[in-house]
Amino acid sequence: MKIENRSSHLQNLRKMKKLPGVLYGKSIEPISIQIDEKDFRDLLKTYGKTKAFKVKLDKETHQVFIKDVQADVLNPKAILSFDLLKVERGNKIKNRVPIRVHGREAVEKLNGIVQIALDEIEVEYSVDSGIDRIDIDVSSMQIGQSIHVRDLKLPDGIKPIEDEGKLVINVLEAKHMTEAEAGAESEADMEETEAEE
Repeated sequence: MKIENRSSHLQNLRKMKKLPGVLYGKSIEPISIQIDEKDFRDLLKTYGKTKAFKVKLDKETHQVFIKDVQADVLNPKAILSFDLLKVERGNKIKNRVPIRVHGREAVEKLNGIVQIALDEIEVEYSVDSGIDRIDIDVSSMQIGQSIHVRDLKLPDGIKPIEDEGKLVINVLEAKHMTEAEAGAESEADMEETEAEE
């Protein structure tokens, strides 16, 4: 993917449907850059903020990943600017990766509730690795079972940084959950009645 040195003011860039950005890293000084908005959205869709890819600036190729994307507060879909972090072969990248849960319907048929304690975890990996998300299938889980960080099956080269004992998913019985909630509500009602008296 080709990027360019920034040559215009921000207002002109937006008229040209280009986005302003910064390329930086340990081995280079920060460089103000620009890229077609469509091309950047394609990069974001393909690599997200976790995978490294190559960009060409002038005659030089850099391996980078999208470190940050600044969006409009009032319109989150409108990208204002972005940061590319240059990485070298052998570097380690740390990122937070979202967790996606599948198969809840099977648990609900058993009168269970899937309680998600962590919806993302921090991982470390080499620049040649990287994942968009961690998929967890809970369809075979039984009531009372749980998944901790140590139980996650991650691709080779992906290492979790979180405490391995941290709870990720817990399967509870819906009936017990309802009774607990009902008990809490009853106590609240009693306290309210006593306060009125």
